Amino acid sequence: MVRTLLATEGLQLMHFERAAAYTRNYRFLSSVTLPQGSLDLTNNTPDRDLTLLAPVATLVSNDKLHPALATLLLQAVTEVHGSGGLFEQPGQFPTPNYLEFPLNPESQRYFESGPPFLQRHIPFWAATLIDRLLVMLLPLIALLLPFMRILPPMYKWRVRSRIYRWYRELLAIHPARAEEAGALGYAEQLHELDRIEDEVIKVSVPLSYADQLYNLRLHIELGAFLLKRHIVS
Repeated sequence: MVRTLLATEGLQLMHFERAAAYTRNYRFLSSVTLPQGSLDLTNNTPDRDLTLLAPVATLVSNDKLHPALATLLLQAVTEVHGSGGLFEQPGQFPTPNYLEFPLNPESQRYFESGPPFLQRHIPFWAATLIDRLLVMLLPLIALLLPFMRILPPMYKWRVRSRIYRWYRELLAIHPARAEEAGALGYAEQLHELDRIEDEVIKVSVPLSYADQLYNLRLHIELGAFLLKRHIVS
């Protein structure tokens, strides 16, 4: 329609001599230059450079708009208008300039750093899903951090308990007590040591705790040696 009007006899574009004054008083206006011959090179339309006033189309939303949708809308606007046109350079629009309304915080981040990292590499629905999961996971991680601090000591205690529990039974076996009961007492304690040794052989611990397990087995053998020594003497 605009091109039809431009080709109509008796109509011509208006050249704004005071375009700069208008842009100073009305921030939503900008001064643009329509170069000579840019509309029709053959007929040299217009026949000279014209200074025009251009109002900016503003995309406005209320505070109920979801932040993810604000970013998606700006990506769509960039795709449509980012290549430039007759009056604007490539990449000039969308822009945070020439606004009468406060800029949405999500839009501000978009203009400063571009689309969110996830939306640059994966589809919008997947990026939004991951963002929601992160929001849910952050409180969970905050709760798990104290538990993770006590987890290593608990693991260490758990592994050592497999070994140390046998020392209680080992300490109950003493040559002096067997001596009070005579030969029968020595036989019972030797039998008990054999039982403990058979059970300890079945104990499995990580390699980092193997030295403590072998120390336990050495102590069992030492206890058996002391009992046999008392029997011989």
